[in-house]
Amino acid sequence: MFNDLNEFIAALDKARELARVTDSVNPDLESAAVTDRVSKAPGGGPALLFGRPPAFDLPAAVHLFGPRAPASLAPGPLDAWRCSDWPDPLSSSCLP
Repeated sequence: MFNDLNEFIAALDKARELARVTDSVNPDLESAAVTDRVSKAPGGGPALLFGRPPAFDLPAAVHLFGPRAPASLAPGPLDAWRCSDWPDPLSSSCLP
């Protein structure tokens, strides 16, 4: 379990499941396009950290819980989830 989002992002970075975008990108259009391309890549792509987008004081983290995020890193008791707990048991989003 992590104390905050920063610890989770650091764990993703350590696991090499975080890509840092250091180029200045427009937060309205370009960051969405980058995120879309990464999330549609084979395997779902890594989480992204946009370093201080223009007109913002903080970095932006996206796709943190994408398909490549190791379940062991995700905050919370994911091991307690069962497919039978989902409204649609045939859902592809069920965890094993």
